[in-house]
Amino acid sequence: LAALRMLTEYYHGTKPSISLLTQSQQQGYTTDGEMFDIRNLMALGEDCCGLHLELVTPFPTVKAIQDALRHNSTLILPFDAHPATKQPCQNAGRHAHYGIIVGLMQYDDGTTTNEQQVCRESDFIVREHDDDGSVDNDPLVIVQHSLCQSLTIASYSRFADSNRQLTPVDDSKFPKTSEPFLRNRVILCSGSRENHQ
Repeated sequence: LAALRMLTEYYHGTKPSISLLTQSQQQGYTTDGEMFDIRNLMALGEDCCGLHLELVTPFPTVKAIQDALRHNSTLILPFDAHPATKQPCQNAGRHAHYGIIVGLMQYDDGTTTNEQQVCRESDFIVREHDDDGSVDNDPLVIVQHSLCQSLTIASYSRFADSNRQLTPVDDSKFPKTSEPFLRNRVILCSGSRENHQ
């Protein structure tokens, strides 16, 4: 729900006019604000926040993320977030959260064109290293996590792997969801719904 609040403020300049928690509880989407069916999050975002949302499946490629960001769109990304660091992890959905992809950085091998520099990594960014000490040349994805004031930056592969391993959780907590509908899915938000009619 926090991701929807943040996107509503970004695209509309104001917070949602109704309580998203109350509305999601009335719809039977959640009991406590945690939403494990991405379709329900989309319905809430469209109906209550006036956002233009599209389900993206399978997990988007780096190029698809670049294209979205270049067109002032954002992506809502479900992933397991480590409780302490908010970095993507693999915990079978027990720490599933939504983050908003706000940027992408790539290693510049000297062949980057001016057009590609929109999503280019700056020289001062610390790169991730593999266990053997070698540099990981995966693009870095920049995510705003709703529970953290600082940005979460990790490789594309780590976010993709975290998303792809999301599995069923306690069904009794989510009455309208037989299993989490998160795996291999993100939401593309391209602004206000009224601008797309």
